Amino acid sequence: MNHDELKEVMEWAKTTDLVELEFRRDDRGFSFSKRPKAPTAVCSFPGRNLAAVSSPAVGVFQWNAPGSPRLALEGKPVAKGTLLGLVEGVGAPKKVEAPCGGVLQNVCVDAGQTVQFGQPLFFIDRKD
Repeated sequence: MNHDELKEVMEWAKTTDLVELEFRRDDRGFSFSKRPKAPTAVCSFPGRNLAAVSSPAVGVFQWNAPGSPRLALEGKPVAKGTLLGLVEGVGAPKKVEAPCGGVLQNVCVDAGQTVQFGQPLFFIDRKD
């Protein structure tokens, strides 16, 4: 494989979701892996009176069970224990519940988004 062919393969690989690629022919070949892009911050630190609602696990965020209405809407009041969403990972889905009552100020995640343990998903303006 010459330089131009290798360059063409690498350009093609950028258009796919491949993370690693290895090619061997006889005693020659190449391999490469690309680093995943660092996640971008969706929410900035919003202030002192707000409570963060963090992800309880690594997984994929969903608003709630299929067919159920979405309860987490910015500007809407929430009570302590209100189900805001689910994180689906290994095992049963983990509930994301409001840790306090207040008004939902920031939604930092969307359905289908991969989330990390401890990642802020929402901010609630606490009732004082």
